[in-house]
Amino acid sequence: EGPFMRVVDRVLYRFTDLLLANSEAARIVLTQHIGLSPDRIRVVYNGMPKPNSTYHSSSLRRTLDIGPQVPLVGTVGRLDTPKGHIFLLQAIPHIWQSVPEAHFAIIGDGPLRGYLEGEAQRLGLLDDGRVQFLGFLPKAPNLMQEMDVLAHPAIRESLGNVLIEASLAQLPIVASNVDGIPEVVVDGETGLLVECTAPVEYVPAPGAAPLPIVVVDGRTRRLRPPLGPDPQAFATAIVELLSDPKRRHQMGKRGYERAQRYFGLKRYARDLELAYRGEL
Repeated sequence: EGPFMRVVDRVLYRFTDLLLANSEAARIVLTQHIGLSPDRIRVVYNGMPKPNSTYHSSSLRRTLDIGPQVPLVGTVGRLDTPKGHIFLLQAIPHIWQSVPEAHFAIIGDGPLRGYLEGEAQRLGLLDDGRVQFLGFLPKAPNLMQEMDVLAHPAIRESLGNVLIEASLAQLPIVASNVDGIPEVVVDGETGLLVECTAPVEYVPAPGAAPLPIVVVDGRTRRLRPPLGPDPQAFATAIVELLSDPKRRHQMGKRGYERAQRYFGLKRYARDLELAYRGEL
């Protein structure tokens, strides 16, 4: 949010009886950065529907013109400041050194699309179709079932619905260790988390979100300035999963079971009711 909305939020907080945070990380920001009393905050994780279990299409791979055996890494989300897509682009040349046949589907649109496409061109990633910007696509959770790994190099992510959707699609995840991401992705069990050590450069573009003032470090759970995942480490994590189909399958299965337990719609509805009743 911009400075004006942050002021509006602070004013509204004074008249709010209860705040529902969608992650423990959000609660940390609200208490330690905004200065709200923890007594007025409850954490209710988002709930997401399962993807279509009868989905057997290969429409994403047909769009990319690749077969079922080609390694496919996908990212899904708004092309905007918090999502950190530039760090994935910088990681791709390192990935190709080990897995040259890997393809990358960048699904989503947003204010930084032009900038990111320009950077991809500068890095030589758009020469042969192995990296494609697909824009907004409907039913993205179903399309995730065709991917081998979901990449999420965010610099800020309160929770990350796309991570829940990927888990429900039994898709292993490589993501930044920041904010609420480690509350969804269990490092080494349902995916791999990469420490954030890379400087972030703000890219001004019409409609682009500003850089956050602070984020929650995934390892220490302390507030810190925004940073991106190290591209080399991010590449290493993706290569690790692309090279081990059995481990990908195991992570996807564990991620699905965990998402069912913590991020299902029935659990979400139950927690909301308890919050409104004052029993949470």
